[in-house]
Amino acid sequence: MLVVMLVDVIGERIRTLRKQRGWSQEKLGELTDMTQKQISKIEIDGTHDVRKLKRLADVFGMTVDDLLDDSKLGMQELLMTTGCYEE
Repeated sequence: MLVVMLVDVIGERIRTLRKQRGWSQEKLGELTDMTQKQISKIEIDGTHDVRKLKRLADVFGMTVDDLLDDSKLGMQELLMTTGCYEE
């Protein structure tokens, strides 16, 4: 259950990073050699594919560890906004 929630949060984080840069899903897809549909699915459902995470992290100028690190992501805040975290 927690893994599913974290994957959803990663998708939200990717969406946030993309929007912060003013990129469309199409633009992020071009930069990562993925389709707009793949980006949309990742943003909605997250991903377990490490290769895709690596490509996304590279484009955002961070490591996969940074992308997944809750202290770097503000994971607690994201979980709270999605209703998946309780203090």
